[in-house]
Amino acid sequence: MAAPAGSSFDELVFAIYRAAESPSAWKDCLDRIRGALDGTGISLMHHDAEFQQRSVVAHEGFDEQSFVRYRDYYHQVDPWGQALRHIDLSAGRVVEGCEIVAPADVRRSEYYADFGRYIGSAQSLFGAIETDEKRTALIIVLRGPAGVREPRAAGG
Repeated sequence: MAAPAGSSFDELVFAIYRAAESPSAWKDCLDRIRGALDGTGISLMHHDAEFQQRSVVAHEGFDEQSFVRYRDYYHQVDPWGQALRHIDLSAGRVVEGCEIVAPADVRRSEYYADFGRYIGSAQSLFGAIETDEKRTALIIVLRGPAGVREPRAAGG
């Protein structure tokens, strides 16, 4: 399949379809999405609720040491990760981190103080790719502190 000529959006969609067909293409796909969203890092995660297992299928923008530190400890104190457990994440839904955890609360967290600020993780965006009662697949984009958006008041 040849890459489309046209908009960068078309190229992103093509990269996603290519990655779905060929797992080795996820690295390029994630890097393109991260660039388009001005992200500092991006992960494709899979969570299996039945077996209580969470795994990162692919990631870009993080060094291996940061990835290991998150996997071994910081996922337990990640305020966004904790909040995601309590919201409806149906396939196709996109959630900004500030919708589920106030940016001030993120900045006061152990996660941010000891880890997040060093990897440029002040904002987040979660996109649910596939969900059912037992499994969820997400794309998670992290961004630095520039332009952190406080959530709007209800009705505002």
